[in-house]
Amino acid sequence: MILEPIGVAIMIVGLLTFVYGIGFGLAILMSLLAVGSAAALNLTALGNSSIQPSHFLLLFIAGAAVLKPRILQAALVNLRYPGPGFWFASFVLYSIITGFFMPRIFVGETMVYSAARNAAGRTSIITVPLQPSTANITQTVYLLGSLGCFAVVSAYASLGRLHFLAKALCTAGLVCLLLAAVDMVTFWTGTGYLMDFLRNANYAIMSEAEIGGIKRIVGAFPEASSYGSCAISLFAFVLIMKIERFEFPLLGVITGGLALTVLLCTATTAYVASIVPIFCTFAFCVTCIVKRRATSRHISFLVFGFLIAPLILLGSMLIPAVWETMTTIVDQTLTNKLATDSGVERMAWNRAAIVSFFDTYSFGAGLGSVRGSSFVTALLSNVGIVGTLLFGCFMASLLRSVLSGGGTRIERSIGLAALFAALTQASASVVSGTVVDLGLLFSTTAGLAAGYAAMGRSAHAEDDIASTRVQRVPMPMSPSLTAP
Repeated sequence: MILEPIGVAIMIVGLLTFVYGIGFGLAILMSLLAVGSAAALNLTALGNSSIQPSHFLLLFIAGAAVLKPRILQAALVNLRYPGPGFWFASFVLYSIITGFFMPRIFVGETMVYSAARNAAGRTSIITVPLQPSTANITQTVYLLGSLGCFAVVSAYASLGRLHFLAKALCTAGLVCLLLAAVDMVTFWTGTGYLMDFLRNANYAIMSEAEIGGIKRIVGAFPEASSYGSCAISLFAFVLIMKIERFEFPLLGVITGGLALTVLLCTATTAYVASIVPIFCTFAFCVTCIVKRRATSRHISFLVFGFLIAPLILLGSMLIPAVWETMTTIVDQTLTNKLATDSGVERMAWNRAAIVSFFDTYSFGAGLGSVRGSSFVTALLSNVGIVGTLLFGCFMASLLRSVLSGGGTRIERSIGLAALFAALTQASASVVSGTVVDLGLLFSTTAGLAAGYAAMGRSAHAEDDIASTRVQRVPMPMSPSLTAP
């Protein structure tokens, strides 16, 4: 095991979490969600796998949560049936079981695309017969981390810290935007080496790629697709917060800046996934108008979407250089994406994943055994139809819980914004996700949404208990019926 310098810093932050509380650790964790190309640890025993700073910090946060009975109890309560936490925990438990048994039951029965590392620690994708591998272990650890993150965030939010976590997530959007700006400036000035300390993971870092003469923004991620997935999810959250007048400095700048970087990252994943926050926000604004709760910002968003944005698009057609650049980006990222070498390779991964699904009689090859190019094919090929249904139950339960939640206007806005961000992250993974684990950004936003729903359930339960106590108070007898 190799402890990197950034790992030492995270260790210090983790120890301070035991002193200053879980809120301190969660705030730092959310900011670290914008850093995806750094390694706090490199595990030589597991093929030199890189452990990201956010996952390393999560270990300390989980330890601090265990030592806090109130947090631990709330986390366990949020994992009970019939809440979304129950279905997520069931999905994780079943996935772990498949990771241990399925590669041994179906060993050699199918060919799978799997990640392999060379002597230098670099990852490549190769075709091998199904067999147990270190990926079964690493994916189990990552998925357990996601469950732990979901449980802690939902517990902390349900205990009245919803606003604090919302501000921490807005801060994550600011960090993401700042790192994107640093990425662009260091590229233009030829000083990319200044970001090397954030690009020390054993991944292929594609920080200098261009499309149509535009530098693809990667921020502190290995590639533009990873950055776009993070940025569009954070944009989905801060957009609702901005519309609902959530108090946070420079929230408008963060929202507009993230939208701009999503456009400039030229990532197919981000472009396709952007449909989700746009549609959800339109539906949210229309609902507010129908229920007569709309403000000028709800109406302004609809006017911009239906009137101003189309006019900007038409105006760009009058500028040949701008329109040519836009059409080039659309052709390479959307229209002709499947015809590129990357598109052909990724479609081959998906075909092999589907074949593995049928070769294992729909049980799946086991967590971490198969690498696909879509979250859907990764689910089916790794954890089979049962695991896929469990994840579907989790998403349905989360959606139902948030939409039926109560609370104040801003609390409901935070719950909806977190839900939209989680849906956006999931949709981005449907486009280009390679593994079953959706990552800590999904777990954080889903946990925040579940925590909001848990607050509503607790409030309803307290109201029911109070009303029951009132009903049980004995009524004084009428004087005419009182014994002499």
